[in-house]
Amino acid sequence: MRIKTKCYLTMLFIGFNSNPIFGQETTQEQIFSNLHGIKFAEFTSYEVEGYTIYTKTISAQLHGAAFNKTKKRLNIPKDAVETTDSTLVTENKVYISESTVLDKISQISIHYFIKENKKHITLFSFFTNGKRDLELEKLLLESLSKKTIPKNIYSSQTFDSVLFVGRFITPGSICSWRDAHNIQCPGYGQMNWSQFRSLERAQEVLECQKNIVLISNNGTILSQDSVDIIFEGVDVRALKIKYKFGIPQIIMGGSNILIIYFVMAEVRNKFVSCVLSHYTDDYNAQNLPPLLSKVMQLK
Repeated sequence: MRIKTKCYLTMLFIGFNSNPIFGQETTQEQIFSNLHGIKFAEFTSYEVEGYTIYTKTISAQLHGAAFNKTKKRLNIPKDAVETTDSTLVTENKVYISESTVLDKISQISIHYFIKENKKHITLFSFFTNGKRDLELEKLLLESLSKKTIPKNIYSSQTFDSVLFVGRFITPGSICSWRDAHNIQCPGYGQMNWSQFRSLERAQEVLECQKNIVLISNNGTILSQDSVDIIFEGVDVRALKIKYKFGIPQIIMGGSNILIIYFVMAEVRNKFVSCVLSHYTDDYNAQNLPPLLSKVMQLK
C-alpha cells in the first residue's frame, strides 16, 4: 500500500485530573501500573492518568541570561509563576502556568529545572488539564529525579507488538509511536489511550478530549453520534465525530475528513479512555482500518 504524504493528526490529548480514590493511598505500584514511557533521541516522554510528561537534560545553568534564553527556547510561558520545591535535595526552579480555553478547559503546565552539576540541568515538564493530582506529581517527580522508574514501563521505538491494557497487540510494521500511549499507522489509523485507578477520572479525561476537538478552530464538526461498539470484548457506547479540517485535500495529501471515536470502558480491571481515529480514505475506512480493528468492532 502506498503511504500518503498528508499530515496525519497526532491525537495527543491531555486529560482532566480528578481527586485521588477516596479511602486509598496512592502508591508507586499503582502509578507505575498505568505509566508508559518512550525514549526518543532528544527527550523521554511519559503518559499516566491524564498527565503528559517530558524529560531531558540540558547544557545550561540555573541562573543568568543563558538560563533565560533556555526558558525562551523551551517555550516556558511568560506568565508562569516562579517558585522552588523544598522537598528536592538539589537546587531547582519551578515554573507553574495555568490558562483556560473558552471557559471549558483549564490547561496546566509545571516545569521543574533541577541542577545536575555545574554544566547541566534536567527538565521535567508536566502537562495536564483540570485539577492537579499533587500526590501523583510528587511520586512521579521523586521517581524520575532519582531514576527509579521501572524499566518495564518503557517501549522501544521499533516494535512488533504493543502492550495494550494488559494484552499484547500487533499493530504492524508501518506503525510508530507518536508519543507515550499514542500509536500512529499512516493509512491504517491512530489511537491514544490512558489507564486509570478510577472511573470518574477516566470519564473526565474523555470529556476533556472531546471538548478539545469540539472547540478547535482548525476545522468543522460535520456530525456527532453515539454508536454501539465492542471494545476489547466489552459492549460500550462510543461517541463518533466526523471532523473536516480547514486544509485543502491537495495540501493534506488525501482526505481532510477524520472519523474519531471516543471510548471509555473497564478492561481487565483497569478504567480506560481511548481515542481512535482514521481518515475517510484510509484502508478499509468504510468499516474500520486495521489498527482500530485490533481493539474495537462496530455492531
